[in-house]
Amino acid sequence: MAQQGVLLDQDQFCCSVCLDLLKEPVTIPCGHSYCRSCIEGCWDQDVLKGVYSCPQCRETFIPRPNLRKNNMLAEVVEKLRKTGLQAAPPPALCYAGPGDVVCDVCTGTRKQKALMSCLACLASYCETHLQPHYESPAFKKHKLVKATAQLQEKICSHHDKLLEVYCRTDQQCICYLCTMDEHKGHDTVSAAAERTEKQRQLGMSQQKVQQRFQEREKELKELQQAVESFKTEEREQRLNLNFQCPAPSTPLRQPPGGGVCLMANVTWCDERNIQELKSFCSPDLEFLTIKCRPHYLPREFSSIIITAVYIPQADTSMALNELYLTLCKLETIYPEAAFIVAGDFNKANLKTRLPKFYQHIDCATRGGKTLDHCYSNFRDAYKALPRPLSE
Repeated sequence: MAQQGVLLDQDQFCCSVCLDLLKEPVTIPCGHSYCRSCIEGCWDQDVLKGVYSCPQCRETFIPRPNLRKNNMLAEVVEKLRKTGLQAAPPPALCYAGPGDVVCDVCTGTRKQKALMSCLACLASYCETHLQPHYESPAFKKHKLVKATAQLQEKICSHHDKLLEVYCRTDQQCICYLCTMDEHKGHDTVSAAAERTEKQRQLGMSQQKVQQRFQEREKELKELQQAVESFKTEEREQRLNLNFQCPAPSTPLRQPPGGGVCLMANVTWCDERNIQELKSFCSPDLEFLTIKCRPHYLPREFSSIIITAVYIPQADTSMALNELYLTLCKLETIYPEAAFIVAGDFNKANLKTRLPKFYQHIDCATRGGKTLDHCYSNFRDAYKALPRPLSE
């Protein structure tokens, strides 16, 4: 009897919000006491309403009351703590709060919180009323699960039996009696087995997704590296490329030819590109030098090939034929390259042998000085210098 009195006293000094012994107890105008943090938390939610109420009796207060510590109550609670009693109320005093599953056996206005649900009894029990399921042989085979409010969802609506079978044919959970009626002959397994299989499939799907993610991440890194590499290459290629005819060991004085001429293949006939090339050709050229800036090169070309040419008046036909064969060979080796042919053609008609090339620039030489140091004997008169950008 003495123990029951202690329990009663402890219940009286429990906060009805947190169901624990009062911490820094305060008493509100209606006379009920709460933990300071608990009642402040409740009233903080009512700030917008401007009306504050007691969680127990629902008496309202306007304005918000000032909270003062109940010193006498605080001393009593502190003495209770020092006696070694539990800080939390005993199981019989664990009342259900909002969102909790209530015990189906408890009576009265305040029911206790359910700990387990029985799939055989289709009821939920608090710790006190759950004891028979642990102690009585009659409840030994009952299946207990964590307390749930959706017990009816686990029961067959036709046979009032537990949904413990899964029909793969109809993709739904059924009871064992359903396998003998409308689901007879269907592909069925236990609900536990199907859950295990679904978890396995989910694990495989997650693994595949993770693998694809890693692959995409790897591709992204490779793309970023490629972009950085391209930027580096672009910076390097922005440097001017100089192509010069090699000076012969013994310069020969030749009569002036037909002038410096520059030709480019049709696919690169772009006004911007031509203007750029024109800016590097003038009648004042003392030697053939062409500067090509790679950032003016169209995207579809992987390289640019400069061919420096001198065609002597002695045999223009032979020189044109040699030039044609060489360019065909270069186009085969570098199909994605942009071709430029420049030099002194001695008024030879290149269009008869090079129909793919258009003449864009034609400037007169300055007397006999232009290209003189590029001349050599007939055998070495033709010079071809391919320079792919990738090199």
